[in-house]
Amino acid sequence: MISSTKELISIVRTDVERIYSERRGFGTFLRVAANPSIRAVFLIRITLLENVFLHSFARNALLSFFGIDVGKGAVIGPGLYLPHPLCIVIGEGTRMGANITLYHGTTLGRLKNNYPTIGDRTTLYPNVTVIGDVHIPANTRVPPGTILRPDESNS
Repeated sequence: MISSTKELISIVRTDVERIYSERRGFGTFLRVAANPSIRAVFLIRITLLENVFLHSFARNALLSFFGIDVGKGAVIGPGLYLPHPLCIVIGEGTRMGANITLYHGTTLGRLKNNYPTIGDRTTLYPNVTVIGDVHIPANTRVPPGTILRPDESNS
């Protein structure tokens, strides 16, 4: 959860710098304002605030404009990038590290009250589904259409 406005601004700045690290000036400001990926990430960050009203407002905006659903309580590190911010589900217990890239159609959800953990600098390509107690290590690229769930043969 994000507990202060200062923390929110710092994390959003990191998200924007991940895309526009070398660019500065008014033209960059206009690109940032017009970029749907940045707008979606900003709304995701607002859903992570402790304020229930702001969480609900931002969650409904995300669902309406992008088809993105973020559960209250998800942990998302700085540097989130959504190249195509559509149809993404991030469950309430999901934990994601820094510099994660999520493409459209990604689902990170619950199975038997457990949620996935995604390591730093990981990319999940289109239509990846990760459910349950799955740990994806840092620096991993998950191919399109992959379905990851815990191995239940040992349970």
